[in-house]
Amino acid sequence: MKNTSLIINTVLGAQLLVHLGGWFYLKGEREEAAPVAANKQTAIIGKFVVDEAAVEAERVAAEWAAAEAERVAIEKAAAEKVAVEKRRVRDAITRAEKFLLTMQQPNGAFSDPKSRYNRYGYAMTSMSLLALASNGHKPIDLNLKGIAMTRGLDFILREDPQLQRSGGYFGVEDSRMYGHGITTLYLTKMMKIGVHPRQEARLGEVTQQAVELILRAQRARKSNPRHVGGWRYTPTSNDSDLSISIWQILALVSAKNAGINVPDHSINLAVSYLKRSYFSGRNARGIPINMSSGFGYLPGQRPEYAMTAAGLLGLQESKDELSPESKGSANWLAQKEVNPKTERWFYFGTYFYSKAMRGEEKTRQKTQEVLLRLQKDDGSWAGNSSPERGAGRVYSTAMALASLNAVKR
Repeated sequence: MKNTSLIINTVLGAQLLVHLGGWFYLKGEREEAAPVAANKQTAIIGKFVVDEAAVEAERVAAEWAAAEAERVAIEKAAAEKVAVEKRRVRDAITRAEKFLLTMQQPNGAFSDPKSRYNRYGYAMTSMSLLALASNGHKPIDLNLKGIAMTRGLDFILREDPQLQRSGGYFGVEDSRMYGHGITTLYLTKMMKIGVHPRQEARLGEVTQQAVELILRAQRARKSNPRHVGGWRYTPTSNDSDLSISIWQILALVSAKNAGINVPDHSINLAVSYLKRSYFSGRNARGIPINMSSGFGYLPGQRPEYAMTAAGLLGLQESKDELSPESKGSANWLAQKEVNPKTERWFYFGTYFYSKAMRGEEKTRQKTQEVLLRLQKDDGSWAGNSSPERGAGRVYSTAMALASLNAVKR
């Protein structure tokens, strides 16, 4: 029995060892296999993440490329639009200049035989020459425009007995102080841009005389204190209106810039007159209450397109662009819808509007859009209202040409 028990215990021990050995073997197999499986899983996950990142990168790159292509297309379209616009404006300016040259008479004057203002040789010639000068043309240029400007200046500077008898009054031909102011403004511009040597001495003499006449006319006694500082139809007028005063103001400022002695007091008086023409109530300190209004033809009258544009430019040229009247009139003009069919002095107003508001993109667009639409096949413009129709094509074309030059890109 004892031997039998020993044999049984030995067999059972051997079986136990076999089972334990198998368990340890399997355990080892599992432990070795686990990292391999984990590595395989990690590799699969990593590959998925990498693939997802690549897809996202491709999507972002595609979106960026599409956005960049759209931006380039928009910029190209905008550039093409600007190029087309520039060509249209340049063509309109070229045709207008050609038209004006056809209206120059053998004596050098510019005039429209069909105009009732045909006799206004000084005013219409100066207006035409100002328009040509607004595109950079000078009398000393060796081309057709330069020759035309030389002949035009010779006409103004010629020995004119009637002008001499009137003391150098360019309104003597019945253009009155309008013609005198416009002609004086032109002469002062020529003193700055340059003329032929043979014209220099006479230019200085005539311009000085013209400026002195404006200063004397400003000192004429006024029947209404609100009119002090301004001008009207004749050198001795006892009242003032803005449509005439603006040309004298611009002429005086230009003369001062050209080196001619113009007292600051005269400019200040003119500015004060302009401000009294601004339509608004005022507070106890005299400051306008209405900051979106404009200038009337006479002090106390309601604002008009032409007068407001002229008054604003007058203040700007007189270095008073920060005044309440300047800001208020700019606000008013920015909101003004201009209809050339209803504005009595559309070309007059647009001449000043294009200069006073030229920093505004809306100004450029409105000015070009309207004027390009109204230009005739021969390059001219004609007035829609009775007074501007009567003024003739030289007047309207000169005003329109200078306006386009003021706002062109």
